Amino acid sequence: MSNAMISYDFNETVVLVTAASKGIGFAIANSFCSSGAQVAICSRDKSLLDKAVREIKENSKGEIVGFQCDLSNINECINLVDKVERHYGLTVDILVNNSGGPPPKRINEINLDDWGHAINQNLLSSITMTNAVMPGMINKKFGRIIFLTSTLSKEPSENMALSNVTRAGLAAFSKTLSRELPLKSGITVNTILTGGCKTERFYSLVKKQIGTSNESIKDAVDRLSKTVPVGYFPTPDEFSKTILFLSSKEASYINGVALPIDGGSLKGVF
Repeated sequence: MSNAMISYDFNETVVLVTAASKGIGFAIANSFCSSGAQVAICSRDKSLLDKAVREIKENSKGEIVGFQCDLSNINECINLVDKVERHYGLTVDILVNNSGGPPPKRINEINLDDWGHAINQNLLSSITMTNAVMPGMINKKFGRIIFLTSTLSKEPSENMALSNVTRAGLAAFSKTLSRELPLKSGITVNTILTGGCKTERFYSLVKKQIGTSNESIKDAVDRLSKTVPVGYFPTPDEFSKTILFLSSKEASYINGVALPIDGGSLKGVF
């Protein structure tokens, strides 16, 4: 049996991946670039952004450019799409809306500023950039819009109200947009319900969970892995491969879904 990876050709395809200086966003951008795409990424941290661009350039055949952008600043989000399209001289074909998760807090610990920041960063930023890329996609009769949210959209967890609410709102926006697209637009809109994935945020949440106990991070991850039906948590690179498929022409009939990538952890049937 062959162990060859599925190969995608995204030559002459402009891809924008937000919050992509590390973690899942970085892996998605790297996979697109390795498949020949013209990729743009953003991050609010200039040093992390520059480092990510250098690393992707080293081993990719596509093009990569980075723009500094704070997703909680809606004006910067509006300008980002324009900067990407001016840089490549083409409109965006694939938009992957990703954003860092808000901090874990109980509802009685959250103030209005916390809510405002989370809504801007995790909801309004994605809506803003989606609206900005839609005209170009409609004109080309092709587009892929993917929202990275969380399994918390479907099964809210205690202490995670900021993420629960904003991620669920984005999933609802995604479904609504998928229904409002022009007939035969060639555009699909889908949501990824992200489960555990071995990112910095994942390890920080694990560390917070074990608190002052004597359990090591490794032991905690091993313990938590046993709660996942497939028995492990994926790397960001493995996770990214599903995004490439959903972005491909082969996935043109997959539209309006909220797809859990969680190894089967969600308990609901639907």
